[in-house]
Amino acid sequence: MIAMLFTRAADRLLVADPGLARFVTALRATLATFLTAAICLPLAARLDAPPTVAGPGILFVMVAPLFLRDGTLRGWLASLLSLYVVALVSFALASALAPWPALADATFVALLCGGMLIQACGPRALGGALLALVAFYLGLYLHPTMPMTQLAMAMSLIAPCVTVCIARWIIPPRHDAALGLAVRTVTARARRLPATAPRAASLHTALTALNEAAISLEDRLALLEPGDTDEVRDALIALEVAANQYVFDASARADREARLRSAIAALERMVESRQWETKRVDAARASGQSALASLSWWPAARMAAAASMALLAGHWLSSERWFWAVITTFVVLLGTRSRGDAVHRAMQRIAGTLAGALVGALLVTSLHSEPVAIACAMLLCVFGWAYFILSAYGPGVFCITVLVSLVYGMLGHAVQPLVELRIGEVAIGCLASLVAAFTIKPLETSRHIEARFVEVIDAMIAGVRSADSVQAGAAVRSLDSHWQAFRLALRPRRVFVWATHDDLVAGALSCCVHNVRTLLRQPHAMQDQGGIEGILERLEAIRAGCTRASMKGTKRMKGMPAATGMAASLDGAVALLAQRIGGFSDAAPSLRERAA
Repeated sequence: MIAMLFTRAADRLLVADPGLARFVTALRATLATFLTAAICLPLAARLDAPPTVAGPGILFVMVAPLFLRDGTLRGWLASLLSLYVVALVSFALASALAPWPALADATFVALLCGGMLIQACGPRALGGALLALVAFYLGLYLHPTMPMTQLAMAMSLIAPCVTVCIARWIIPPRHDAALGLAVRTVTARARRLPATAPRAASLHTALTALNEAAISLEDRLALLEPGDTDEVRDALIALEVAANQYVFDASARADREARLRSAIAALERMVESRQWETKRVDAARASGQSALASLSWWPAARMAAAASMALLAGHWLSSERWFWAVITTFVVLLGTRSRGDAVHRAMQRIAGTLAGALVGALLVTSLHSEPVAIACAMLLCVFGWAYFILSAYGPGVFCITVLVSLVYGMLGHAVQPLVELRIGEVAIGCLASLVAAFTIKPLETSRHIEARFVEVIDAMIAGVRSADSVQAGAAVRSLDSHWQAFRLALRPRRVFVWATHDDLVAGALSCCVHNVRTLLRQPHAMQDQGGIEGILERLEAIRAGCTRASMKGTKRMKGMPAATGMAASLDGAVALLAQRIGGFSDAAPSLRERAA
């Protein structure tokens, strides 16, 4: 019974966290934080130093494990060394500039802009940017003397050693186990399809969750030598096609379930007895040539404006805690692609801060005489922050706000004034971020959605054209990635607006994606399909924003043969998409009007 309950709990966790990647990372960060604190804090007490000298090392082990993603030991150690050097130099620079506040403020803003500039250059660059910011903030906040700075830097050497111990020995990377968990996530989500309520929205949600897990598994496979991974990719695509057929086909449910279960079993057999080798080429080295092309200039300009506004307003509210406002601008604008993204992120930041401040104040008040309980609560907050911050921003902000309240409570500060000040500084940072997002080369949410829509159409066109070539597998995954990007672009609109039109278009687009996947899964059948040219022309018409072609989407293009076989289903789905785009031209701004 206990084993069954544990298995069910593990399956539910896998459904929420593909491959348990976030769980393992959060566990490493939590254990590293605990071990570093257990070493550094008694050492600081023995040296008659304040506990704050352990701050740089503890902050490093909290943040670094989230961005150590290299597949090889050499690449992993290079990333660890890079992150540590960046954090150490940033802390030393802040301590040196502390006597000159104006210069320190300007340097902090420059670091924010630099971090935003390299946000798309990979996990090593992004992790270095975040560590540079928090280390610089800590150096300015602590105002350490030169001996304290030297002691803190010397003590921080413990942090990378602990990180190596935790991440390579205690919880080492096990590629076979990680791949097995990723496969188990895919199969668990696939098995949930027959148990899902037979409503279109519920089935589409479950199917999208399966597709997300499949992309996560593809990311795992990309770290391995090609070898046998092509066969695993084929089995994965076959499972996705079977899942799509279960949702969209009109055949008997028993037949659809049988095909789905057969595809699940085939994927499980494919990976259970294989041995895998990690690629010898580091991802960071392979992507180094495209780093310059990944620089984000306009986001950096928005960051400069937002940080400057937050700096001035934050100083007006508090000369000691203005960092909270400035850092808020960075985390709100990081990764945003539209005004809707910025609003959504700001609301999450404010909501998480309010809830975390309330819970943190209650915990400090109720546990002020229980240091062990407070320490356990801190570790839970570290785990929650590391688990959520990169995937669910609101809960991550909640955890870090509770952690900040507990830390200040342990240091003997009055929590209520600090909580009120943190809420005010966060509000200032969010407001400055929104002003920058809405004024400096703003991107409307609708245009962002439409751009992602066009990318999906382009991926479908490329997929249909490459269906009978060796590039079919790559076309499937490219289509999946663009489809997920389109869904993410819709998220702010769904939060703040009742977007019936977008949902209708997304539903029709989902049918098209399913049918293209099916064609790509059986490329040998393409030579027997008629009407492919007409489908391509109709997709091109939608892509180009041709109003007349879209409004007549249910009819065949003149001079084109009727679609036959599997292509007929795709032809109908494309016609439905064209009809839904054209049918709303009078009621709402349509995708067609701006997609060209």
